[in-house]
Amino acid sequence: MWQEGTELIIKESKLARFQFPACIFFFWASISGIIYFDSGYDKAMLFSGLVVLGISILWVLFREAKKPIIISKEGIRLAEVGLIEWNEIEYTYFKSRKAGKNNSNLFLIIEGRFRNREYKINDYAHDEKDFRSAVNYWSGREIGSLYDKNKNSIFNQMATQGTFTKEEVERLKNRYEEYRPLFKKEIEKENIVSIFVLAAVLAVVFLVMKNIISDTLKSRIISFILFPTGIYSLFCLVVSIITQFMRKRFQKKPEIVHLPPTELAQFFKIIERENSPSNIDESKYKIAAIICGLIAIACIAVHLLGL
Repeated sequence: MWQEGTELIIKESKLARFQFPACIFFFWASISGIIYFDSGYDKAMLFSGLVVLGISILWVLFREAKKPIIISKEGIRLAEVGLIEWNEIEYTYFKSRKAGKNNSNLFLIIEGRFRNREYKINDYAHDEKDFRSAVNYWSGREIGSLYDKNKNSIFNQMATQGTFTKEEVERLKNRYEEYRPLFKKEIEKENIVSIFVLAAVLAVVFLVMKNIISDTLKSRIISFILFPTGIYSLFCLVVSIITQFMRKRFQKKPEIVHLPPTELAQFFKIIERENSPSNIDESKYKIAAIICGLIAIACIAVHLLGL
């Protein structure tokens, strides 16, 4: 665990040098197994196994370890480019990217004023919490995670929109850090409830469609329209009601009961946008839900009235 005031050294994982030997051993074992079950024992299997063993030992002994990443008072030191000073860094964080269907690579992203850099760090043993703490400590700014970047973006938007003064935004930022764990836990509960609501909505819509669907063309058209519109509108309605109920209960907690309603609303908006800081117009989703609801009701009415 990183200690405040000390350099953070991110070293290559101890298992990294064994990855290549493990791959060639697995390949040898697979081929040898197929040969053994097909034609029995073969001396070539033993010879090839010894070759694999020899290559593995040489690889482990002579492979040079990658140089560590060092976070210090001066900046971030990387083997490829040397020292990147703090005044050249706007944000730095870890980010995973897909590499094929089932694989992903981990990168260290360093955003600068004039250029962005990224370095693959799959083989490094790291702790994101320690990394963020060390970067924020040595840089004197909150720039050590994607969360910091998104959070600062949100508060900057609030300041530029003129809704709050700079002093009010700064006060909100400090208070948000204090209460964030409570709000984050509440949002996680809401997300879990939403999954159950979606399952219930799917069951209800399927039951309704079961009574409507038949072999007629009109029935098929109604079902085709009702399925997406019914699910979306009903899901939005039920989630909205349950969320309002959950948040009213949440606001009665002793830890936050003293917070003004406007501040509570802002904290919920901020935490909902942490992973996507762009200013999303939520009214569009509400309008879409209302339109889908009206379409779904019209479909059911057409079926019941036999129009």
